[in-house]
Amino acid sequence: MNDGVQISQLLKHMQEQVTDSAVPLSDVLRRAAILASRLEDERFSIWVNAELQGYGPSDDLPDYRRFRAENVGTFMTRFRKSTGIQIPITALPENIRKMVEYVDFRQAVRELDSYASQDSADGAFCSFWPAELVMQARKYLPMEDGSVLIEARQQYSGGKIVGIVDQIRNRLLNFLLELDSAKSEIWPDGLNGERGSQEIVGMIVTNKIYGSNNIVASGHHVSQVVVQRIDPDDSQSLIQYFRDLGLDESLVSQLGRALHEDGERPQGQFGPLVKSWMVEVLLSATQQALGWAKENAWGIVHKALSKYYGWE
Repeated sequence: MNDGVQISQLLKHMQEQVTDSAVPLSDVLRRAAILASRLEDERFSIWVNAELQGYGPSDDLPDYRRFRAENVGTFMTRFRKSTGIQIPITALPENIRKMVEYVDFRQAVRELDSYASQDSADGAFCSFWPAELVMQARKYLPMEDGSVLIEARQQYSGGKIVGIVDQIRNRLLNFLLELDSAKSEIWPDGLNGERGSQEIVGMIVTNKIYGSNNIVASGHHVSQVVVQRIDPDDSQSLIQYFRDLGLDESLVSQLGRALHEDGERPQGQFGPLVKSWMVEVLLSATQQALGWAKENAWGIVHKALSKYYGWE
């Protein structure tokens, strides 16, 4: 069985698993590690391994694993102790504030999954400040009754942890869907290593794993509506479509030549020049930060060209 067929089956199985909340995310990511090996994409492999094993102290942490925390403390006088008092971190010097303003989650996904399934007694989880940090912060937090800070913690809801796990699932799902849309071009005839395959995979990794999942509304509407104006064998309507998507004019002008030189094509098989052009379009759209490049970019380009060739 060739790599293209194996990957196609793996993609289908993973899509079913990643959308099933009963399947532990760590199990899905282990399959993603197999996929990363087949794709031979180092950046995807790095992400999968980091999510499975956890992020080290010096590793770059994704934004979705970092968020602001509520800081609360226990203050005490000779006669009274008050707990759960919110700490105004703006009163702290910058070096201390940077240490407590955000919560970083570097744990492996299995550990996050276990947190997400728990309910703490007071509806929140917490991380205690080191004793040395409490002592340093004490003098910057004077209280009217003379009480002093004796303990402090970062507090956050379990919903935050659930959100991290959902982000990982969603990024992986979006990656799998886009990869599935592009698989016939990455592995034409089920063969791996065709020209452009690594560039396409790399672009999808950048957009769906490392990039934002936000979709710019204007780009979304253009890609869904304007495609209806493409007529079979009408290169001008196709070229105008890509102009409306905001592509650089120098790139748009290359499409007509690629269509002409590739000539008529069998059903579902783009010519070498058009395929090369498609890769350049996806890379350019990503670099230009065009809104539609953040959704199913390969599917959008594929659909437009398929309408031109009369395949759909």
